[in-house]
Amino acid sequence: MEYRGRRSDSGRLADELIRKLHARFAPGGLLHYGQGKCIRAKPAALGVGLYWRKDGVPIWKNSDLIAKVDSPAKPTSTTLNG
Repeated sequence: MEYRGRRSDSGRLADELIRKLHARFAPGGLLHYGQGKCIRAKPAALGVGLYWRKDGVPIWKNSDLIAKVDSPAKPTSTTLNG
């Protein structure tokens, strides 16, 4: 799912939407944030994805480790080393 908006808060809105979809339809799913299509002379869009297994086995268990768009976390030695 890719969300492009002209407002400056479109990234925050996309983050809120994907987290609501994650909670409702795919608990235990994996959220993926990446760069969307790159078009010359336009800012890069935020590409967001949500992946889950059909059998319901969780792919990702700790959603607190996924940084929010409006307050990205800096890596620490504990997050880098497990």
